[in-house]
Parts: sequence; structure tokens; C-alpha cells
Amino acid sequence: MVRAESTDTYSAITSADELVSGKYVVVASNNKALGTVSSNWVLSVDPQYTTDGKITNADGYCYTVTVNEDGSVYLCLPNGKYLARSGSKNNVGEVTSPYAWTVTFGENGFRFHPNDDSARSLAYNGTSGSEKFRQYADTTISGQPNTYYANFTLYKLDEQPEDPPFTGLGLMPKLSELVDGDTVVIYNPTHGTALG
Repeated sequence: MVRAESTDTYSAITSADELVSGKYVVVASNNKALGTVSSNWVLSVDPQYTTDGKITNADGYCYTVTVNEDGSVYLCLPNGKYLARSGSKNNVGEVTSPYAWTVTFGENGFRFHPNDDSARSLAYNGTSGSEKFRQYADTTISGQPNTYYANFTLYKLDEQPEDPPFTGLGLMPKLSELVDGDTVVIYNPTHGTALG
């Protein structure tokens, strides 16, 4: 079975005020996006961009971000579980209950800190053989800025225009305009289906 690629697009947000609950692609400053969780790491994904800088075809790595009243966020993976700090040291994992990340925003983008340790941040590890995401001490990140990438751009799912309601007005030809062989489709607007 061939699966059709999504036509949804995601546009970058550029301020903390624009961060609202919704669907996002989360991209580090080295252009790697958060993917799925595997063995205490978040796998990285290379996003697909359109010519106007939007991201498309992100079904497998689109996160649902919930913004809480205190400004923290839940990062919900495509599988419905939540990204969380896990176990000891740098590990991350997926949990069934919401896990809050503290979010900060600066001139280089968004940063995500575990809710119980503001001196650590979610970051991409560019060390050969470790090209994935975990959470690291901010001193480690700042000491090796070309290895650890902790600043993120968030790409929010673009609003899709709603189809205008079907009224049927003006679409029905006069009987005198029908000729032998024309196809007539009867549409039921209540159920959104056509009989044919």
C-alpha cells in the first residue's frame, strides 16, 4: 500500500508570544528535527523544506505541544506519549503522563529545560556516532557549541482554510442544458457524500 504524503505545511514562529498549543516540528540550530524515542535518545530527522522555507511531510515527527498556564510545555510525540527526562544523567524517554519542560526564548531561538533542572537543556549531540538528542548540562553545551545544539526553531502547523459550505445554488444545470451522456452527481450536504 502506498501512503500519500501529507500536504500540511509548518511555518517558523519567531517570538515567545507566538508559542501556543498546537502541532509543531521542533528543529535544532543544526537543522535536525526531533523524531521518535529509541534507547534513551530522541532520533534526529532531516526535515523536508518547501521553496519558501516551510516544512512539509512531517507526519512521523510532528509533536503536539501543549502550553501550560505557567508557560511550561508538554511535548507529545506522534505516538501519543510524552517526551521526558528519564532515569539518570543525560537520558530522555517517553512516558504516558504529561511531563513539563520549562521553555526559554532568546535571540538564538527556544530552549527546553527539564522541569526539575533548569541548568540542563534538550540538545542535539553532534559527536560522531551519537548524532541524536538528549538533555545535557548547560555548561557542557556552552563549552562545546559546535558539538551540542540546544537552540530550536519551532515550525507550527499552518491553518488550513476551511472549504466553503456546499449550498448547491447555481451548480445545477437546467434540464435543457443536459445532453445524452452527461454525468449527474447527487450530493448530500448533510452527510458530505455524493451518490453516483
